[in-house]
Parts: sequence; C-alpha cells; structure tokens
Amino acid sequence: MGFTPETEVSLNNYAHTAYPGRCVLDMEPSLVTLELGQGINLPNIPCVVLYCIGDGYGALHKCDHSKPPQSCRYGDFQKLDAAFPDCCQRKIICD
Repeated sequence: MGFTPETEVSLNNYAHTAYPGRCVLDMEPSLVTLELGQGINLPNIPCVVLYCIGDGYGALHKCDHSKPPQSCRYGDFQKLDAAFPDCCQRKIICD
C-alpha cells in the first residue's frame, strides 16, 4: 500500500548582494546560484526541491504527510529517484 501526499510550500529569501535577482544557496564547498524558474533538489534531504521564483525568493517544495490511517505508520519513500512530487510516495505499514 502506498500514499502520495499533497505538497507543502514555503517561501524564503535566498538573495545575495553579489548575485542580484538570483537565488543563492550555500552548499559547501560552493555557492549555487539559480535564475528565475530554475530548480534544484536539495542534497541529503529526501524529496525536497527549491525553485527560484524571482528577485532572490525561492519556493521550497516538500512532501506534506498527514497522519497515516489509525494503527499505521509511514515506511520508506517508494520512488525517491522520481521527480517531485512523485518522489513523495511512501509505503504505509499497518499493524
């Protein structure tokens, strides 16, 4: 059994004075700059993507998992290599 949830979006400011109009992420050991409309999967965070929506602002998209059915819990992501939001699908384990 699997579950594909809705997505959750948060807006954040990723502006940097050296890169006007772009979204800038400090991803050690380098900076990543995104132009309007570009997106990037965030490393080490399953199924999270950031889209630059302009003037340094980015829309961070992540899976929004509501509570699983009673007596059930979420298991692993089932399609972690899939594009967002298809990667949000998780296994549901019911006892």
